Amino acid sequence: MESTRRDFLKQSTATMLTAAGVGAIGKEIFAPTYVYGARNLPERDSGPTLVVIYLRGGSDPLSVFVPFDDRTYYQMRPTISILPNDALHINNRTFRLNPAMAPLLPMINAGEIAPIINVGSPNDTRSHFDAQDFMERAAPGIKSISEGWLNRYLEQTKTQTDPELRALAIQPLLPRSLRGQYPVLAAPARKSNRHERAMAVFEELYGCDEDRKMHRAAKAAEMQADTRRPGRRKKSRKEPEPPPIDEAAQRQRIVSAGSNTIRRLRELRRIIEESPDTHVQYPPDLGEKLQAVAKVIRANVGLEIAAVDYGNWDHHIRQGGSGGVMAPMLANLSKSIAAFYKDLGNRRHMVCTLVMSEFGRTVKENGNRGSDHGRGGYMLVIGEMVNGNRMYGRWTGLDVANLADGRDLPVYTDFRLVFAEVLVKLFGYDPPDARAVNDMFPGWNNRGRSLGLLKQL
Repeated sequence: MESTRRDFLKQSTATMLTAAGVGAIGKEIFAPTYVYGARNLPERDSGPTLVVIYLRGGSDPLSVFVPFDDRTYYQMRPTISILPNDALHINNRTFRLNPAMAPLLPMINAGEIAPIINVGSPNDTRSHFDAQDFMERAAPGIKSISEGWLNRYLEQTKTQTDPELRALAIQPLLPRSLRGQYPVLAAPARKSNRHERAMAVFEELYGCDEDRKMHRAAKAAEMQADTRRPGRRKKSRKEPEPPPIDEAAQRQRIVSAGSNTIRRLRELRRIIEESPDTHVQYPPDLGEKLQAVAKVIRANVGLEIAAVDYGNWDHHIRQGGSGGVMAPMLANLSKSIAAFYKDLGNRRHMVCTLVMSEFGRTVKENGNRGSDHGRGGYMLVIGEMVNGNRMYGRWTGLDVANLADGRDLPVYTDFRLVFAEVLVKLFGYDPPDARAVNDMFPGWNNRGRSLGLLKQL
């Protein structure tokens, strides 16, 4: 009998994986002694929520966490470094914080933010497209994988009673991490002409009389079939013909999917528009997206995963240190996150936020007072369940001998280790066997211990 996710979260997650190359991981990563989501919650209360913020473009870690006592840092970055007296003190002997991130300082001092340095992909690509694909699909170097890691998690743990707003992206297009078999809603934070036109198309196709929507669905299926015909290789006489397409069933699936999408869009729009005003001030762009996420979380409708993008971190020119083009973006990021947690109210303790970017930047600044594509980056894990007051990840300094290819921060922590720990500790993700682990994280043979990012409360 299939257990529900709530029962699943309450049960022990001490699964022992015995397949070769997975057993050591299973005992350390996939068999925690504590699961945050397994707390005894009132039946009316939703479980934990993971919010993923993707900084697209390759955000520079050395402009966030300043190795203020390292002479090499200032030699390599004569115009884009941050002076020690300008950087903010945190509970760390090696690093200080970019002054633009002052809005997050109270959460850092409270131990609610766990920074990870020298984290990233074991694949050495410096291509934005490949690096984002590999990270969001949790499959470095494997281009045959098309489903995102969050979608795989949702598909592996789905039940027949999943809430309709279990997962969503507050933007017009789904990020790669949420694309796959499991249906996930993507919608902008605010109504726009584009949104209204898209809704009109959905309404016309799925919301009108039965004959018209069936006719439109049939035509769409026919056109899709036509695109597959040209260029097909000629079948031999011995090769069996494919079974005929059940056009009625196919039309019904299309209509059903569209109807579900409309219903979920309407419910999301209702929550966003009718949510009471909390008088929390958000900055524009990312702030508006996180405000919409906060409204859905406060509505207690079972939101488990939300994703938002924040782009334009590819600072080859005029990156700056305390000034430049990156500082105001860090300020917007920090103000948005601080406002988001203030806005969550009594749901704050159940929300974990994961901030990431596809790679870091070169240690040495370029000739345009910026930085180029690098390797090792940074991540932030945020929330009351976080074991903060320390910097995670291995740090070996900025000597050229310790840099990747003599120019970049090295990758010492595989991002999949972070993904796995968050899923396990926050949701009680408990893969039933070695195959499920390999499906979730293809090709991952990491035998390291848990980082200890999330604490027991």
